[in-house]
Amino acid sequence: MNSDIPNQHTLEAALQVESLRGRKLYKTDAQFHGYSWYDALPQLTSAEVVVDDVTFADWQAQSRPRPEKIEVLVAVTQTAQSDSIVRLPATIHVVDGDDLDYSDDSPEFVAVRNSPWDNENLDGPFDVVDFLLHATFRSSDDAGADSWDTQQDYLQGHIEHQVNLYFRGPRAALLALLQDALSWDMRQYANQVGVSEIRFLKPGADERSWRVELIFPGSSSASTQAT
Repeated sequence: MNSDIPNQHTLEAALQVESLRGRKLYKTDAQFHGYSWYDALPQLTSAEVVVDDVTFADWQAQSRPRPEKIEVLVAVTQTAQSDSIVRLPATIHVVDGDDLDYSDDSPEFVAVRNSPWDNENLDGPFDVVDFLLHATFRSSDDAGADSWDTQQDYLQGHIEHQVNLYFRGPRAALLALLQDALSWDMRQYANQVGVSEIRFLKPGADERSWRVELIFPGSSSASTQAT
């Protein structure tokens, strides 16, 4: 397999659940070029992603709902044989980090409807957050940029929110945001003043402001602050 083949992460995801016609997958190694046994091996030369039988770019331009089918069309070249195309079913496609437009800090990905991750625990053949992170993270070395770890942590948090919204809906996304908002400092202060419960209250249907109530054990009243 060429080291610069496009859609590598989507191909790797497809291979997690589908074997390549019983073949083993290796990366190219220049030191073996010229050996007859090596030159005779089948080689993957390209990998194109099609979504519901059209290219990903065409499908994306049509603003359709989640697709029914994703496939990776792998071109295989082998000495003394005709080139062939292997169609691998895939459950998720992600645009590789080198091809991303980071203007909105949003990794581009799509998963089939009723994918393995469409469940409360996001259980699937692999960790979808880690998959998207490794596929899309590219650190910036610009002067004044955050550290490598800080940049990665930021993108991971962003992906976690996207994944919750995509696979589990707005309720899970909201709960994840609220859980993240409960910082270490907040928990420490809550313990210091003896708070047993924190409530967010919406005064009315048309109100944009929310109230925060701190509930203390055995207390019939609450300390309230508007937000």
